[in-house]
This record gives sequence, C-alpha cells and structure tokens, in this order.
Amino acid sequence: MKLIITYSAPTFYNLGRTLLLISHFYIFLILWDQGNAFSIRELRSSSATHFPCRMITGYGIRKKEALSHTKLLDDKVGRSGALYGMQQSEVQSMDLENETTLLLKVQSVLKPGSKIVIKYGGHAMENEELQETFFADIALLYRELHIVPIIVHGGGPQIAKMLKALNVPTNFVNGLRVTDDITMEVAQMVLCGLINKNIARKLSLQPGVKGALGLSGLDSQLITGYQKDLTLGFVGEPATINSQLLELLMEKGYIPVVSPVGSNNIGSGSLNINADTSACAIAQAVRADTFVLLTDITGVLDKQKSLIKELPADMLDELVMDGTISGGMIPKLANAVAAVKGGVGSVCIADGRLKHCVLKALSGERFGTIVRK
Repeated sequence: MKLIITYSAPTFYNLGRTLLLISHFYIFLILWDQGNAFSIRELRSSSATHFPCRMITGYGIRKKEALSHTKLLDDKVGRSGALYGMQQSEVQSMDLENETTLLLKVQSVLKPGSKIVIKYGGHAMENEELQETFFADIALLYRELHIVPIIVHGGGPQIAKMLKALNVPTNFVNGLRVTDDITMEVAQMVLCGLINKNIARKLSLQPGVKGALGLSGLDSQLITGYQKDLTLGFVGEPATINSQLLELLMEKGYIPVVSPVGSNNIGSGSLNINADTSACAIAQAVRADTFVLLTDITGVLDKQKSLIKELPADMLDELVMDGTISGGMIPKLANAVAAVKGGVGSVCIADGRLKHCVLKALSGERFGTIVRK
C-alpha cells in the first residue's frame, strides 16, 4: 500500500495590512492497493476515511477530508489514467488554481461571516457538473470565510415535468399558469420534498460543512404571503419573513435551504411564491451584504446586447420605458432593485451556466450585472 500526497502552496501578500500571509495547502490522497486506484470520492466512502489528513489554512490547522470537490481523479479512471494520464490532471489543476485565485479575491472583498443570500435555479441546478461545482464552492465559503449562506431554490421545470407525469392538466390565463388545488399539491411535493431535500443532503455531505437544513416557507411561518391574483389560484407574494429562524440557524452553523412555498395569511393553505421574489424578501429581512441571483443569461444587456456591468437602482424605470429590458428580465431586475432599496448591500445578477459562478459573483470581478443603490 502506497500513500501519495501532492500539494501546492500559493501565497498572497496584502500591502494594506501588516504582513498577512495566507497559505492554502490542498492535500489529496490516493490509495493504491492491489493494482486499483481509488478516487478521493471513493476514499470518503471506504475504510480509508479512517486516515484523516490535516490542512493548513489562514484560520489555523484543522482536520480535513481530502477535497473531493476538486475531482482531481475521476472515479472511473484506472491506474494509467490516474497516475500517468497528464492531460486530465493538467486541466483539473488549472481549474483548481482558478478556484484558489477566486477564493483569494472573495477573501479580499468579503469579511468573514458576511451574510449572503443565493437564489439557486436554472441551468446551475439542472446540470450535474455545475451542481457539483456549486456545492463545492458553497463549502469553500463556509470553511474558509465562515460564511453560512442562505440558499433559496426554484423548481419550475421539475414541477412541469411532474404535472405531465401525473397527467395533471395545466391551465393558463394571459400566458400565466393557474395554480389550482392539485397543482399546488404537486408543486409543494416537488419543491419541499424532492428538490429541497436533495440540495440539503448534498450540501451536508460537503467536507467541513456542519450541515444544511431543508426548510419551506411553511416551517415556523418562515414565509407568509397573500394571493397575487385570484384568477391565477394559489400564486402568492411574500408578506412576512421569519428572519429570527434563519439567523438562529446561521449562528449555529447550519446552511438554510429554503423552498418558496409560503403560508397563506388570508384563510389557510399554501402558496406557490416565485423563487426570485422569495429570495429578495429573505435578503431584505436578514439585511444581506450580497444577494446573488443566478440566471441562464450573462446579466442585464443594453440595446446593443452588451453586458451592463453595473446598474444604479434608480435606472429601472428608464430601462423599461426605453425598451432596453423587457419580458422576464423586468421582474428579475425589479427584485434586485427592491433588494438594494430594502437594505441589501448589492445584488449580482449572474450567469449560472458557468462554473464557479457564485465565487465569481462574490469576487469583485466584472461578472454579471451588479445592482447598487
């Protein structure tokens, strides 16, 4: 049996402080036994996990599992690919260096313990590779910056798929889906059950993460709302947020994962609330430093289809009036504007189709559209 350890130790000197030296040692374990190569992911699920490694970070020495999120070795790579196949390792090494660089940039922008709300949905939630990167990046923020983000997720495509599978007819009014009793039950099942618990489970399995707790707006009246339009059925708008519950979970080190199903504050029952709107209300309630709104576009575009990198909140009406923004971007940008006017530090409308989109959105790089007051 051989134990092979590789590491890199980039250092960073910050002239604005008195000699700050941050060392990041990324340690990877490969267990080689009887001609078989085991990946880091396999090590975590095997008896090999009894061999802990130690990682030195800017916050002291702590026991860590090998960083499975880097995918240094693919689970299916054999001996020749794992140890001698340089092309794969070179590409993955480049990704690791990019990740490390981004993390250092985030550290220079955000204070440890900053409040971050992330609206998670679209391609970032549907693509498996992007899912893995997203969860790994959340774990990096948690470990290295002691940031416990609030994740608010959507699930429109998954609801539509389930409705079709169950042969539940869908009705529309002026192009908007009507959420009747049966549709609401299916939406609640998909959002609060399938999607929410899968996200909480995957985050809880990340190295160094104490845990993630899957919640819906129904729990402890986390989100109460009212019906937006009676003709649309049980489609709601948020009215109140139980920020104390979220603050308590973050204080204890648990990542809140919230599905946008709220309690109807008039009468009874549940409401299907837009995930962007729910995340916006939560960001305001906890006075988030940054609200990251992941989308399937590069950000807000001008009339020449070029990215608007920074946008003052008071420009929304002007952009709507002159036709610069239209369609689904109007409510998305309206939520961003409402957030900053409601006390959120900044909002980044970011492209969730790209790897490390969350780190890029928080790094201070020109990525997506930043909305400020």
